[in-house]
Amino acid sequence: MPLGALLTTGAVILAAKSLRAGHRKDAQKWFRYRVGFQGATIVALVVGGYYYGTVDPSTKRANEDILKEKAKLRERLWIEELERRDAEAKMRKRRAELARAKKLELEQKQQQQQQQSASLVEAQSGEEEK
Repeated sequence: MPLGALLTTGAVILAAKSLRAGHRKDAQKWFRYRVGFQGATIVALVVGGYYYGTVDPSTKRANEDILKEKAKLRERLWIEELERRDAEAKMRKRRAELARAKKLELEQKQQQQQQQSASLVEAQSGEEEK
């Protein structure tokens, strides 16, 4: 293909030079070569595509096996990722439960302290009244 493109470009350049020089017959000849080179390039592309596009059955089977293995690997990796995410979610939930329990415990301690403080204040005010 690169050779066909190069030859086609060369033919167009030579045709342009011939036109500038006033040689119409030479220009016509180079334009015809250009058409031929373009046709040969297209034929080469089609033949190459057909030749390299055909795959023998053993190669095709091997490629299918490789694709199946890749699919299994992707599936296994995805399952591992989902399990990792699930474990993270459980850990976050557990930490949240522990934090709520600790907060509740602190609130209960504060209430007990407030009640004890109130009891002491009442006791002191009761002693002062006597």
